[in-house]
Order: sequence, then structure tokens, then C-alpha cells
Amino acid sequence: MKIKKLVIGLCIFTVFVLTVSGQSIDNVQFPPDVKWKKIETSKFILIFPESLEQKAEEIAGELETYYPADESSLNTAAMKWPIIINNSLIYSNAYVMGAPRHSQLYTVPSQDGFMGTSEWLYGIWSHELRHIVQNDKMLRGFTEFAEYGASGMSNFAVPRWLIEGDAVLTETMLTTSGRGRLADFERVLRTNLLGGVEWNYYKSGLGYYASYRSNVPSWYVMGYHLSEYVRSTYGIDAFNKILDISADFSFTPLIFNIAVKKVTGSTIQDIYADCMEQLTTAWEEQLEGREFSSIKIVKQAEEDQRSEFFPLGVFEDGSIAAYRTSFSSLPSLVRITAGGRTELISKINPFSDNISFNGKTFCWIETKQDVRWGNRSWSVVRVLDGETGESRIITDKSRYLSPSISPD
Repeated sequence: MKIKKLVIGLCIFTVFVLTVSGQSIDNVQFPPDVKWKKIETSKFILIFPESLEQKAEEIAGELETYYPADESSLNTAAMKWPIIINNSLIYSNAYVMGAPRHSQLYTVPSQDGFMGTSEWLYGIWSHELRHIVQNDKMLRGFTEFAEYGASGMSNFAVPRWLIEGDAVLTETMLTTSGRGRLADFERVLRTNLLGGVEWNYYKSGLGYYASYRSNVPSWYVMGYHLSEYVRSTYGIDAFNKILDISADFSFTPLIFNIAVKKVTGSTIQDIYADCMEQLTTAWEEQLEGREFSSIKIVKQAEEDQRSEFFPLGVFEDGSIAAYRTSFSSLPSLVRITAGGRTELISKINPFSDNISFNGKTFCWIETKQDVRWGNRSWSVVRVLDGETGESRIITDKSRYLSPSISPD
């Protein structure tokens, strides 16, 4: 009777995992006037708008060039992947989806340089190619039963920090830039560790979702440093062996932890603690003998909630204009007075970006989604008077990305 209940429970749990694994049919449609073309290489099928044919040929060559380096350390061979090149959205991103198997690249370059100085398309693809390799690596053992089964069980067996951290490590090694070389990328983790704040492995592994109060770094940051530590300490083949075991026995709870212990001889919690200790020591040594300029704190942290302020400029009266975000309210433009008091100017669209300020007027872009065609969007340029709070639209359904308001 106990065995029967165990089998039923395992079946229910498996169905649950497959349902909520985050992989679903992407049924968002493109506008019907897009004329599509295709390039097929030995490992990829590129699907792209006719207007991007020349760029698609370049990307096809780069994919074939990058792929051997991306897949070598995981000892796997990729199946032929469909890759959609999308220039109808103004987002700067890309993704790989295991079920149904495909990938999509958004061609608009990042305006904040979050991947560094690499050429946008090649930088993002050094990262996404690693995800393709990871997906194919997991097609073995218990996970090798159709796309949705493999995708669901992979998410159950392998933590997200490894998936993203390993890809960030790859992009950093294979390009002249990458997030691993950016000070801003590790800023929160460095600040926490040098300030004596260290979260345990499980809280850090949850990244963004770990806390509404604590400033826990994303799993990209934690994953990058932990992946680099495992690779340098236990060898380039360590994750190859860990993923083999995790895929073969993906139905086993905490199989990743078991695999790490078997391959390295240490628990993942101990490895994480050693990694954080090494980072703390290295960053403390960088500070030795350095002289720092004095600072003046103009706004104390809010104790009742986690808020972040991004300074934009100074008003004529000396108060500071800032962009404020928090988990409890919409993003807003605020004024910080000389006494540290925060005054609301206006709440703004959550999909606002690239805010410019000239001492009187704010200017930024907002993303406007097509109501019918989910794979099409535009930018809206909006300005707002910092004194009256009145706003108006300058352009609608445009493709402008980084507006900068005139000083006068």
C-alpha cells in the first residue's frame, strides 16, 4: 500500500513539474506582413524577415564559429535548432526554449550596455548558444522522453543559478567583454560581502525571488561566480559529470546536490561558502592601501521596505531628481530635498527606460505593445515637467531608444 501511494505521489509530482516548469507553447504571433526567409546550416535553421537577410548570413556564420567552443566542455552534440531573428520588438534580449525546441533573438541592441562592449548580436549569442548546449546535454537518461518531459525534468533537476551562471561564464570567456568583466554586474554581491552580509546557499540560489526586503543578487551573479569557482577548483569536466548524473536520475529529489557531492567530494553548501570566502578575501585585498574621497549621504535607506534610487540630476534649488523603484509601488520620479525627504513628482509606466533630465524636464521612452500582434512593439517618447508634473507624448509608435533632452 505504501509503495502504491509513493508511485501515485511521484506521478502527480511529475505532472506538476511538467506543468509549471516554465516551458510553454509560444503562441504570440507576428504581424502578417512580415516576409520570412530561411538559412539552414549544419546545426541551425535561421528564420528571419527578408529585410535582415544580410545580417542573418553573418549570424549564421558566427553561430557555426562559436558553437564548437560552447559545446566542448559539456561533451555533447546539438540537434538542429530553429532560431528566429525578430526585429519587430524593441526589447533587447534573447531566449532558448526547450519545448517546443526553438530560440529567438531580438535584434535591438541593449542601451544600458548590460553585456559590456561586445557587438550586441554576437555577445548575446555566445550566451544563448550555451543554453542550447545545456538543453541538448540534458537529453539523456530519465529526461530523454519528448521535448516537454525533458524540459520539465531538467528544470526540476538542475538549479537556475547553474543554467544562467554557466552561460554568463561562457559569454565572458568567449568574447572580449561579457557580464563577468563588468563592475556593475557584481556590485550588489560585492557590496554585501564587504559589508559583512552573506546569505546562505538556498537563499542566494533563489536570486530575485529570495526576498522582498533583502537585496539578494540575481542567480546570474551568484551563478557566474559559483560556476567559475567549481570550474577552476574541480576541473573543466566537473559540470559535465554533474549534469550527466542529474539528467540520468532527474526524478530523484535533490539529485543535483547528490551529483555535486559525488563528483567533487564536497557538498554544494560547502562549495558555495568557500566561493564566497574566496571572493571576500580577493575584494578586501583590492581595497588595501587605497584612499577614498569623502561622501555625503543625502538619503538614508528606507527601513520599512526595499527601495532603490537612481540619481538623474539636480534641480535649480539644489534638490536631487531621482528615479525610484520598489516592490510596493509603481516606479516613480521623485525629488530628494536637502533634508533627505522624498517628494513624489509622478508615477510612471513600469515599462519606461533611458530617462534623461536637464534640471527642469524629464524625458524617457515607454514600450507600447501592439494589441493584436504580440510580437510587435514600439517606443513612445514622453516628456514631463518636473515642477508641474504634467507630461506629454512627443512621438508615438516610433523606434527611438535613448532620448536625451536638450540642456535648454
